[in-house]
Parts: sequence; C-alpha cells; structure tokens
Amino acid sequence: MGLFVDMNCSRFTCMSEPVSRTSERGALREALGMFATGVTVVTSAGQAGPCGVTANSFSSVSLVPPLVLVCLHGRSGAAAVIARNQAFVVNVLSWEQEALAQRFASSGRLRGDRSFAGVATRAEATGSPIFAGVACWLDCALAAMLAAGDHLVVIGEVLDYEARLRARAARFPRWAVPRRS
Repeated sequence: MGLFVDMNCSRFTCMSEPVSRTSERGALREALGMFATGVTVVTSAGQAGPCGVTANSFSSVSLVPPLVLVCLHGRSGAAAVIARNQAFVVNVLSWEQEALAQRFASSGRLRGDRSFAGVATRAEATGSPIFAGVACWLDCALAAMLAAGDHLVVIGEVLDYEARLRARAARFPRWAVPRRS
C-alpha cells in the first residue's frame, strides 16, 4: 500500500507570498510553460478499472531503488484510480504520438475502457496499459502520494521498463526544438 503524506507549506520557510490572484496564476503558468518537457500518458488498470491522463510533470527520483514521479491534479480521477489500483505506467510518447497526448489531455475525454478503444496496448508486470510505439515505458508499483498544493506527487517504484533508444521523444512545447534562422 502506498504512503500518503501531506506537504503542509507552513512547515517550510517561504521566500515570498504565494501567487493567489487568478491573473498572476495564468502568467505563472505561461512562464512555467517555457520549460520544455517530455510528454507522457500515465495509465493504470486494476480493480478500479483503467484510466489514462496526459502529464508532462515527470521526473526520475532515484536509481537505487528505481523511483520516478509524476504530478497530477489533486482532483484528477486518474490519481484516485492509481491510488486504488496501486500501480501505473508512464508512457513516454514518441514525436509521432501527438494524437495520443491530445486524446488523454482533455477534461472532456472518454473515461474507462472507452478511452482506450482503438489504441494498441499491452500489459506487463502491473497490468497497466502500455502503448505501442512509445519512446519508453516504465511499469510502476505505487510507492507514495504526496499532496503538494493543488497537485499530488505520485511516486512509483519501477518494476520493469523498455526504451527505444533511437526513438524521437515528444517535447512540449513543440517550438522548444531549436529552429534554423
């Protein structure tokens, strides 16, 4: 069973006041969007059913033990499903898989089994969906969920993985790729 920890900001020394006005949060989101990231779809399957959600807040945490993290909105249905299933896969999308990123990004997207209709998947250790053609996949057991602001930091222990070393991983925003003048 995963560990749940509440990261209460009052325990930390703050350097400045938190951004609270809606206009400032929009500007902050735009500023943070300047950092180029990979694009993933995090999937899970189990007793709570299947789910998938596009996420670009992904990072390695540790090699020993092998841990990764992904950040999901605290009200995300996917986070609740991952917590119940105790497992997830991080599918690192290839450059050609923009349609998959869009499919699992919309708040109005299909849910459950219907969201995977027509998508080529397979399963490994945890039974969570692994997309065909991804640059990399990491099959994880849930290790911890940490509340951090309006998001949850989902930490997984990597049980299995595969990387296509010659694959071209997707980047967001696309214009982060250097252009010729």
